[in-house]
Amino acid sequence: MVDGIWQELAKAKYLLWEHASSKRSWELQSLMEACETDLREKHFLDDSQPEGFLDKASISHMEQLEALRQVFRKAAEADIPDEVPDYLCCKIALDIFRDPVITPSGVTYERAMILDHLQKVACFGNMGCLDIFCLS
Repeated sequence: MVDGIWQELAKAKYLLWEHASSKRSWELQSLMEACETDLREKHFLDDSQPEGFLDKASISHMEQLEALRQVFRKAAEADIPDEVPDYLCCKIALDIFRDPVITPSGVTYERAMILDHLQKVACFGNMGCLDIFCLS
């Protein structure tokens, strides 16, 4: 039962992280669209030139739109996580948890990795390798 709780906790932490990232992306996209719309409306209200004629105001408007897009592209790049948070990764496998377990000391590992590591490294005398650890 404890196993299931810790697995669900790890999944919940990952889902929270993923949800927050998606929410930030959506909010950024919505803000960019609102800014573009406002900039276009401002240009439309200020535009007194005949159709098809590019003046300094039209060129300035296009430059402002492009600058706005560049700012939001840069902001979006900064928000894209380039790595998964440490608390979602096994310290041995360096990969996202799929079946996490917690040692008595409170460190979380991927079950297959820690069991493999303990079988190879943690044998002490006549004691069985896994007898000294109680994994949850």
